[in-house]
Amino acid sequence: MANADKKRDPDAIVPAPSNDYTVPDLSHKRDKAAGFLATVSEDVTSFSYEEEKSVLRKIDMRVLPIILLAYFFQQLDKSSLSYVSIFGLSEDAHLHGQQYSWLGSVLYLAQLVMQPLAAFLLVKLPTGKIIAAAIFLWGSSLTIMAACTNFPSLLGLRYCLGTFEAMIGKLLIPITSAAKC
Repeated sequence: MANADKKRDPDAIVPAPSNDYTVPDLSHKRDKAAGFLATVSEDVTSFSYEEEKSVLRKIDMRVLPIILLAYFFQQLDKSSLSYVSIFGLSEDAHLHGQQYSWLGSVLYLAQLVMQPLAAFLLVKLPTGKIIAAAIFLWGSSLTIMAACTNFPSLLGLRYCLGTFEAMIGKLLIPITSAAKC
């Protein structure tokens, strides 16, 4: 009866019934962040034109050569299949029919399939760690491919290479755009 006696404000926001989910109270974190931002002045973060130019030059000289090497080795990997075919890959791996063509095509098929996953990971996880893991796994797959002696193992590793190449190419774009903004 006590609830019926209370007058309700028609403009009051009534919380929706929950499904046993409580919203965490983040107000203390917001207050802490707002307090920090209030203490920081604009003058602390201003740099001279020469300092900005120096930082960009350091980024260009350290990060961009690594990116260039990653793209170079990816392109070298894509053309390596034609090089090893000259040295007898078809005979050593007992390839017949369209199997050699599938080894070339599966890399691009994997890139096409894995692009959405790469875009999802780009948003959800730290870019640097994903790139490091993808380059390490790509290099490991390429090294393991030297031990392959039949079509299924070559096909599986070529698919893995395409997967990691899809992630590397997609994830290097934000790094180059962030370096030049």
